[in-house]
Amino acid sequence: MLLSWRLRAESPSAGSEQLEWATDSLVREKQQKKIIFDLTGVTQIDSTGIGIIVMSAGQVKQAGGELRLAGANKHVEQVLKLTSVEKLVSSSPTLAEAASGI
Repeated sequence: MLLSWRLRAESPSAGSEQLEWATDSLVREKQQKKIIFDLTGVTQIDSTGIGIIVMSAGQVKQAGGELRLAGANKHVEQVLKLTSVEKLVSSSPTLAEAASGI
């Protein structure tokens, strides 16, 4: 089963506690192993948002799954590259592309 989660805040850090809790719950309680964070509505990202993505990717990977990102704008994509998050988490331009092959 694949779960995609659309983030609607200006930055993922805006709802960081809820996102951390929800990811933990999905992985540990519901055994969800395929998760996509849809970043279409995210206009900027800071160190807290990067940390949440890295932490979530680690949780999902430890459970034997995979976290992917979709729909990042040019600014967010640039930050993901500069922070080397792209080496840990696959990113695709669209949700459909992220979902293929997962």
